[in-house]
Amino acid sequence: MSKSLFLWVAALILLSEIFLARWHEEKAFEFSGTREAIWAQREREIARSGDSAGILFLGDSTVKNAIDPDLFYRLTQIKAMNLGLTGNLVAYGDYSVLKKYLNDHKPPQAIVVWHAIDVWPRPLDMQLFAFTNPEWGDTQAALKNALTHVSSPTDYLKWPVEYMAQIVRNQLMKIPSYRNRLEIRKETDRYLPVLLHLDGGGGPPMPDPDVTLKNQLRSVVRMAFYISPDMVFWFEKLVRLANDNHIRIFGAHAPIHEMFLDKDSAEKKLAFINDEVNRFYDRYPEIRKLNTRSPVFLQEHSHGDKDHVSEAGRTHLTRYYADRINEIKGNSFDR
Repeated sequence: MSKSLFLWVAALILLSEIFLARWHEEKAFEFSGTREAIWAQREREIARSGDSAGILFLGDSTVKNAIDPDLFYRLTQIKAMNLGLTGNLVAYGDYSVLKKYLNDHKPPQAIVVWHAIDVWPRPLDMQLFAFTNPEWGDTQAALKNALTHVSSPTDYLKWPVEYMAQIVRNQLMKIPSYRNRLEIRKETDRYLPVLLHLDGGGGPPMPDPDVTLKNQLRSVVRMAFYISPDMVFWFEKLVRLANDNHIRIFGAHAPIHEMFLDKDSAEKKLAFINDEVNRFYDRYPEIRKLNTRSPVFLQEHSHGDKDHVSEAGRTHLTRYYADRINEIKGNSFDR
């Protein structure tokens, strides 16, 4: 290949990369579909938000589904932002998204935080942690915390290796052609099973919501509930960050499907979990409990599982949490 032809090809590739980067500017990270996309969405929302919010809702996907900020404002006259993330980020997600918000905005008057009943025991997902591009100090803290809870010698290598692998992957994702290949693969994975079932009268069978709920109920009854060391570690950093910025903290409980009140064993387990979370909140004198029990939503409000709601459920729960805030508005809410 002649030198001039090589330069023309290189220039064409570079221009293609620039074009693809601009074209994907508003679609960044859509290829990842779930957890990474939620973090990227929150980053964009924070960057684009104008006036500072009066209250931030923090937590996992049950928060993400539950709060409609526009309706909340109409009900309380308090501007809110829903910064719910994903359960595998545990309380690190709450801490890191609040820190990101505070980088460009004045502190809110308050935060409301809760986690689903099966999120409290989870460890922090190291790959998701790396995806958030944490500050070096937080990386050091996370590594030190992870190494104090190892269960085998291989765990000493697991965390750093997974973390570094994700750092490399994140850098590759910035290359549009690499990102596009992943997006094509995602779309292929999505539609290929449907094509394989076309001659059989439709796509793959959808799970039965009743079966899903019954399995979840059984799983909750059987699970050993506790609050993970990672959850405790990052929750304490969240509390310190809020205190340093004079932000009031309201601890709440995640919503739960009405089916959990139909079985005596499930209702007793739910009461036990609520009590454990209340005792956890009581460790921190800075926290005021917004409620002491999980609010129950009806089948008609369900998204098909134990703690995620539909659009109708989102309206129902927004009204519920708005009512709780309205009860304590005034001197006890204002900084």
